[in-house]
Amino acid sequence: MRRQVEIRQEVYLTLRREFETARIEEVNDVPMITVVDAAVPPVDKSAPKRALLVLIALVFGGVFGVFWAATAEYVHRMRNERKEVYQDFTRLLRNVKTEVWRTVRAFIPGKT
Repeated sequence: MRRQVEIRQEVYLTLRREFETARIEEVNDVPMITVVDAAVPPVDKSAPKRALLVLIALVFGGVFGVFWAATAEYVHRMRNERKEVYQDFTRLLRNVKTEVWRTVRAFIPGKT
């Protein structure tokens, strides 16, 4: 009788170890991401609204082009009709450019 109790205890302990090993393997085999619902493509696109983006780009491009053309025409007239003012303007632009570069170089380490 004692021998049967020992055998049953050994069987129980072995089965318990196997059960614990199986539980650990099950936890390791379960994926970390669980799919709740399958993905469904939308019926209507939400973004980007290409037509609106093209229209906005066209408007900004037109405004920029008109501004650029008006500025170029103004500078061309100033160069031909008011030479002193044009020379002062170009001198001012050169001074601004020099000051901007001097300021930028002051913030760049290792440059003087």
